[in-house]
Amino acid sequence: MLGQRAHYFIYLAAIIILVIGLSTSEFLMSISSITLAVNWVLEGKFKVKFQKLKADKLALLLTFLFFIYVFWMAGTSDINEGLKELRIRLPLLLFPIVLGSIPRFKEKELILIARLFILATLVSTLISVGVYLEWIPTSLDITDVRNISIFISHIRLSLLICVALVISIYFILVEKSNRVLIFLGILWFIGFLYLIQSATGFVILFILVGFLGVYSLKNSGKTWLKYVGFITSLFIVFGGVMYVWKAKKDYFRVSEKVCNSPLSGTASGDVYFHDMENTQVENNNYVWRNIHYPGLRKAWNERSNIDVKGTDKKGQPVIGTLIRYLTSKGLCKDRDGVESLTNDEIAEIEAGNPSSIELKFGINKRLNEIFWEIDSYINGQNPSGNSVIMRLEFWKTAKALISDNIWFGVGTGDGKLEMQIMYDKTNSVLDQNWRLGSHNEFLSTWVKTGLIGFIIFVIALFSPILRKDNRNFIYLSFFLIAILSFLAENTLETQPGVTFFGFFNCWLIFHGFKTSKEN
Repeated sequence: MLGQRAHYFIYLAAIIILVIGLSTSEFLMSISSITLAVNWVLEGKFKVKFQKLKADKLALLLTFLFFIYVFWMAGTSDINEGLKELRIRLPLLLFPIVLGSIPRFKEKELILIARLFILATLVSTLISVGVYLEWIPTSLDITDVRNISIFISHIRLSLLICVALVISIYFILVEKSNRVLIFLGILWFIGFLYLIQSATGFVILFILVGFLGVYSLKNSGKTWLKYVGFITSLFIVFGGVMYVWKAKKDYFRVSEKVCNSPLSGTASGDVYFHDMENTQVENNNYVWRNIHYPGLRKAWNERSNIDVKGTDKKGQPVIGTLIRYLTSKGLCKDRDGVESLTNDEIAEIEAGNPSSIELKFGINKRLNEIFWEIDSYINGQNPSGNSVIMRLEFWKTAKALISDNIWFGVGTGDGKLEMQIMYDKTNSVLDQNWRLGSHNEFLSTWVKTGLIGFIIFVIALFSPILRKDNRNFIYLSFFLIAILSFLAENTLETQPGVTFFGFFNCWLIFHGFKTSKEN
């Protein structure tokens, strides 16, 4: 039998492997979770552990984030899907029981775990950039910078980066060593979010900055630091809002180019098509004006091996990409417009690039895409494939399903099936392959467990912040990151997402950074 010290270091090693795996490997996440569970069982001392769990009601309460889905298996018809969902959500049971019952790690070990997490996240971003720039040989073909994250989804990585930023700020404020390196790491993380056009990451980041200002105003012991922190955060948040406002104003400004006015016909006398009610713009030009479809189609087929009725390399209709590209150049959508394109520009359209604007990366490119999505939706276009606007359709369908099953939901395993049925029932405008889940953890929980399960979920989720010990900068920041992700994603329905939340939530509650240094 292993001694207590050996079990202690196995716990520590498993957690180190886990924080490394969060940004690099689902396999490491699985191995570390299994190791924690097996070590907990082999260690024994169940009476002591359960007494500790019983004494700290919060650990038991957190397990209800898992058990509500066990209870609602009684109302599910798709048992296999329900069991699959329970398997994915197991970390919500594992981490409260294990981390809530074992001895608290020493401060130096907590700092080591935190630093290794930051380092692993940093290495993940460096490797991703290296692959994208083709500095690191790989078989991956990354044409879209948003797919630059090669280990996990860019959305999950952006959440990890935000947590890493919070802990890094803590180290700068508290620790006296390596401040320059930590500051450079912070700049790199922010730059990486900019590179991958992470709207989610930047929204969370700006909200965190605002929270940091309010937190410093309320909790900083030094008067000058209170107001410097608050004013600085206010300035950054205000600057971000103004940046988005200016980007929006610039995007929707219409130029005075000839093709923005409805012309009677082409140079050869053919009549143009105009949709004067559709005010969509691309690079400050109206999209649905001055279109001659016959000439457009014939000229394209003469220059490209991809038929005009087909799809580009991103799966989008070629005709739509072509019209947007010509619009972005301020050209009329006719034979002359197509013939004026260079061979490189034809290749860009074939690749699925709908704009001639030289924005290959950065938040401006992402903002323009979002403005396009919103503009398209307002003008009655199908939102399928538009990641931001599609969520409105997801939420609308989920709310309709909730209305029909308000008290007890549809059951743990029936959420996906019932969503598809509701899409059909409501004649959703979304294409079949884009009829996805709710992309909102609160709506998803209500769909599956009804109002009763939803209330239990909310109580268990928000209960930690009611405890004074958890109202520290790091935990509150993490909690804010998690809640914001819940509003736009089904974070708890994927292994990386549920492991991210389950681990950090319990690690910070039962082990993390509760020292005098916090003040």
